[in-house]
Amino acid sequence: MRRIFALLLSIALMIPAFGSNTAMAAGTVKPHIAIDSVPAIGDGTTVEGHIWFEGGDDKYGDYAVTMALEVTRGGTIWGPKPTYANPSVEIDSGSHFSCLFVTGGYDLYAERLYIYLIPNGFTPDDDIGRTEATALDKVVIDRYDDGRTEIQQTKEPVSKPSASPTQPPAPSAVFQQQKHPADTLKLSICYSPYTNGLSPETNSVVPMEQMRWQLNLICPYADTITGK
Repeated sequence: MRRIFALLLSIALMIPAFGSNTAMAAGTVKPHIAIDSVPAIGDGTTVEGHIWFEGGDDKYGDYAVTMALEVTRGGTIWGPKPTYANPSVEIDSGSHFSCLFVTGGYDLYAERLYIYLIPNGFTPDDDIGRTEATALDKVVIDRYDDGRTEIQQTKEPVSKPSASPTQPPAPSAVFQQQKHPADTLKLSICYSPYTNGLSPETNSVVPMEQMRWQLNLICPYADTITGK
């Protein structure tokens, strides 16, 4: 009889604790990424988006965004983006983020983009598996030559007003974050805009947008740019 009573008492003590944990889990805040705009293949601008919360609001400053990409879908994953020196971007007070991913090579023509929501204190590196394991949310974007984009993301509830993203910063403002300190020596750089099969030998026409983002990338690090 004593054994039965002890067993019933143990079960009674466990029930409140279980209920408390369930209530806590039910109130857990889950942050998600929502994409507002994606540049087409060949466009060197930024991915724009915001974050929203499932289960309540939270502090935007607790989170950051980092990216990786596949130039050819299913190929090598390159990251972190924007750069190794600046591997993530912060979420602003309006829940908005703006992430540059075109920083060299064939990034301009990347067919698949990965966007990860990470804790603000986490520093991504080229170990994408480590970033995947740490990420609180992940969005996959497939881009196609005909201009189509397919975005795999958690759907934001219609009942909750979408966060109104702030006006995307001008390219100069995006790159401002990556400038060297004022007391750091800069270099003179000889610049040529020809990439990805373009060549002066074939009289290739370099798109103005491509030259603009190339020069924006260079100017924070050089006080003199020359070219032919």
